[in-house]
Amino acid sequence: MSQIAERESVLDKLSIFLVRTATIKPVVTLIVGSVCIVAAAAIGYHLIEFHTSRADLLNPHSEYHQRWLRYVGEFGDQEDVYVVVEGDSPREIEPVLTELAEALRAQPQHFQHIMEGFDAGRLAAKGLYFIPKEELDAIPPRLDRLESVAAQAGASADPGEYLHRLLEQGRALAGADQTQVDAYWHEVEKAFAATAAVLAGKGPELLARHQLGAALPVGEDAHPQGGNSISVPAGSAVAGGGDGSPGGAGEEARGLPAGRGGGDAGAAVSAALNHRRLFSPDGKLGLIVLRFVPDSGTQFARFAERVAALRETLQIVQQRHPQVRLGATGLPVLEFDEMQASGSSGIAAGAALLGVVLVFVAGFGGFRYPAMITISLITAVAWTCGYVAFAVGHLNILTSAFGAMLIGLGDYGVHFVAHYVTVRKEMRGTRAALLKTAATVGGGIATGAVTTAAAFFAGALTDFLGVAELGIIAGGGILLCWLADMTVLPAMICLVDRKPSAAPGSLVDLSGWFRPLHGLPQTGSLVLVLATVALACGLPMLRYDYNLLNLQPQGLPSVEFQNKLVEHMSRSSYFALSVADSPEIALARKEQFLRLPTVDHVEEIVSLIPPDAAEREPAVRAIAERLKRIEQRLSGDSAEALPGRLDAALSEWYAAASRVPALAEFARQIADLQSLLRQIPPEELARRLSALPRAVETALGSQWAALQQAADPEPPTLNDLPESLRVRFVGQNGRHLVQVYCKGDFWDPQVMRQFVADVRSVDPEATGNPIQIYEAARQMNRAYIEAALYAFVAIVLALYLDFRSLRDVGLVLIPLACGMAGLFGLMGYLDIPLNPANMITLPLILGIGIDDGVHIIHDFRRQKGRYLAPQPSTLTAVVVNTLTTLVGFGALMLSPHQGLQSLGRVLTLGMATCLTAALLLPSLLRVLSGWQGPAEGESREGPAEIETVLAETLFRGQAGGDEAAVEPAASEPAERVAVRRARDETAAQDDPDRAAA
Repeated sequence: MSQIAERESVLDKLSIFLVRTATIKPVVTLIVGSVCIVAAAAIGYHLIEFHTSRADLLNPHSEYHQRWLRYVGEFGDQEDVYVVVEGDSPREIEPVLTELAEALRAQPQHFQHIMEGFDAGRLAAKGLYFIPKEELDAIPPRLDRLESVAAQAGASADPGEYLHRLLEQGRALAGADQTQVDAYWHEVEKAFAATAAVLAGKGPELLARHQLGAALPVGEDAHPQGGNSISVPAGSAVAGGGDGSPGGAGEEARGLPAGRGGGDAGAAVSAALNHRRLFSPDGKLGLIVLRFVPDSGTQFARFAERVAALRETLQIVQQRHPQVRLGATGLPVLEFDEMQASGSSGIAAGAALLGVVLVFVAGFGGFRYPAMITISLITAVAWTCGYVAFAVGHLNILTSAFGAMLIGLGDYGVHFVAHYVTVRKEMRGTRAALLKTAATVGGGIATGAVTTAAAFFAGALTDFLGVAELGIIAGGGILLCWLADMTVLPAMICLVDRKPSAAPGSLVDLSGWFRPLHGLPQTGSLVLVLATVALACGLPMLRYDYNLLNLQPQGLPSVEFQNKLVEHMSRSSYFALSVADSPEIALARKEQFLRLPTVDHVEEIVSLIPPDAAEREPAVRAIAERLKRIEQRLSGDSAEALPGRLDAALSEWYAAASRVPALAEFARQIADLQSLLRQIPPEELARRLSALPRAVETALGSQWAALQQAADPEPPTLNDLPESLRVRFVGQNGRHLVQVYCKGDFWDPQVMRQFVADVRSVDPEATGNPIQIYEAARQMNRAYIEAALYAFVAIVLALYLDFRSLRDVGLVLIPLACGMAGLFGLMGYLDIPLNPANMITLPLILGIGIDDGVHIIHDFRRQKGRYLAPQPSTLTAVVVNTLTTLVGFGALMLSPHQGLQSLGRVLTLGMATCLTAALLLPSLLRVLSGWQGPAEGESREGPAEIETVLAETLFRGQAGGDEAAVEPAASEPAERVAVRRARDETAAQDDPDRAAA
């Protein structure tokens, strides 16, 4: 027996064994298959998880991804979500931001670390550390002036003490000139008027402001009235009708520089933190930055509840503010929308299944066989769910559409049924026809399945996890499709066609369509060569698109607002990350990054803390101590002692005024004021006088309050920043994050490459989405190329083991080579770029495109004499099988996901070019057979003993060891032996078949 015969017997034995076993008890086979369906579906439902992050596609052991994982370990894997409010001006946007932030904070179960602006937090109390150094140095001299004022005012909140001091000053005016005397009496008049106002409950502010102004040295800011005598209008003091103006106490009297110094301390903090709200430079966009509360992470679309809650909130706020536009973007939202679009792969799978069924019906002229092929295909997909649960355990972005993929790839039953229909017309028994079909085309079908599966399994050898998992899932699924077509499908046919009288069905004969083409072999061969060359000229125009946003569904608001952020704020979700061990290293790296030509801006929070805080600390502490002393002096004694001292002071003034006849009216007014004082209930009097300390602070003005509020002597630290800001830039172990934004279009390959190189020139350990995307794209492209090379080697090896002829292996590869050259050339002409989604076509086309060539060459080898054209069953099976694959992948173009659309478009073109090349291959084979065909009557499979071996294999173990009784004569043709034995076996098996049915 020749080596070729042994090789053929191995392939056919496998197919014959499966078909023979499945058709002995077809009902049992279908029951077992159904149980496996239920078990596999249940196992898949409970065990398969969905890994929806792009990071799940990467090899965790790769160096660049290890850096990302270290970053995640320090800062977590939560990405920012950007809520965008678009309007005409900040005034229009700001109230919407406030309302929106409140609505988001009311949902802590969904949102965390909400930041609608830069909140100074506890840093506001340490504002003196942020003002310019020259302004800090200018505060002590002004405090000297204020401390002097406070010392003179003493108890500005104590009117009795103040009036007593005024009396002492008057006694010291002996010998003073008239100007000083007039100024003195002017102050006395205003002091009594303000005191009367306090006692009348008309506000302590008059007295407080007057006292601070009067405490200045005489003549400096005083307002002389002129004249030689004091004239106090009648009833003015009691009625409170004196001048209520603050006198001469201006900003300088308060000890602070106008508009500077302590009053700007709080503003200095805001300036250091950039601005209160997050607005674009043109004021058209306002931002709220938040993070989602982590979910289980096992849903197909991660953060589904969070995104739904966010969009519902935006819709509610949008209805109340129609003048602005609201939207959300950021990686979590973008990835959610991408997975939602990928989720439409279920719709694509349904459309693919419908399209495949319609092709089946058109090819077989009825519903019986297409229905059985479809059931077999669905069975294989269900089995694959269980296989996925055990082999991988989860699905990712690439593998989530495996159902549609298998529906397009795994329809090997087309070839089986096409040949069965032809054989069934020649044979009376269904089971014998099935076994004969397995002996005739089983090897070719097995070769096609093994080569396609090998092409996918080769992807498992790459270091790109997404491609490796796709290879494992698709490779195993292909083999399960073949297994279902060799077991479940024959069992169904055996049951449905068990009656000898059952019509075998009809197959659409397509040979007439291609007869003119195959009748001119030289022309067909020339067309194949010229078309391939013409299409290959488009290869230089083929390009690669790195932009992941181009894979998103068109018109998505998340993509639109992402582009707006980049346009208006140079803020993208894609920025490089540098992790520094200390604040000093972070600041040094920031300076280095800013000098790079590809860097737009850098964000970090270390610079929010003044670097000279330690140097400023002594000066700030000294200012804080002096402010404390001044506050104590201005506050005075307790309110309980105030009424007694005021009564005593009024008595002193009355006694002094009574001794001067010219002051008789003034003395009477003092007596009235004292009488009013004694008539007020003690509790009410204490309440009115206790308001004076607060009035003193009010008189000092808002800058005094700002200075006090910004004079915390403790140096500022990062812990003083709001948690929403700190959590983004300070890691669990105290390391510091620096975010580096790219200048220009990051998705431009040249810009991306240079940006990554520049960032790494400063920090070789840098990570972040741009670097992940850059490295992942390189690794993925390399993985696809490696997978294609591995697949090619595996395919060639499998083909050689099948054909044992390098010539025939080369012939099988012709449709694949021409198809791939035509595909990529067409992509160049049509400007369909390669991208991360459709790069998978390399191993896919290798696996799929080889199938047609295998069946054409098997048909070529089976025919005797000069080769004229493929057998009608082979031709129809090739066309129908390829069309089902084309329709299956073409259904992906119905998906809103641009990546799946691109994949479907490329694979549809690839299938079309490979089919065209396969249909032109017979012309080339006819030319070759004319040059070196076998002798008349000799099969291209090898010697005639091959058929004998197949016949022996077909019936080995049947009829209870009766094969010796049907041993053929040496001169009897093997094909006739196979047919005779099949008929004899069918007759012997008729009753058992019916019983099994």
